[in-house]
Amino acid sequence: MKTLIFTVLIVLSSVTIAFSSSDDVGCSYRSEYNGKKYESVMPVSTISKSPDLDLTKSELPVPLSRIIDVAYSQLIKITGTKEGWQVSTITFNNWGEKQEKWFYAVGFSTNDFKQFAHISILVTVDGQLGLVKEVSEKVLK
Repeated sequence: MKTLIFTVLIVLSSVTIAFSSSDDVGCSYRSEYNGKKYESVMPVSTISKSPDLDLTKSELPVPLSRIIDVAYSQLIKITGTKEGWQVSTITFNNWGEKQEKWFYAVGFSTNDFKQFAHISILVTVDGQLGLVKEVSEKVLK
């Protein structure tokens, strides 16, 4: 069995942290695919139910390979296929409001050079999916 080694990168500049919101948004990432814009959201209600994690004292509750499988299942719901998509980044993020809460942002990119596409899927350390929703942009005057 092949072992895949992924580098876990901490990328804080691409995450938007919202400490209080009526939409229950804890953190979100923006993505684009097939001319549509998406927002991957980690709701406060989901992240708060995930287990606390002290990186100096414990192991991750779910193997990274399982986190990737969970993220692929959500990607397939958006794109209709896993084919042509590859994991391009995995970021390990700390939820700013509670230092012991962590989640992954699994970034997928296409290997089709005709269309650049990148989608981030958020998953808690115990494998709970965040939400992905299509967003529209409004021009405010």
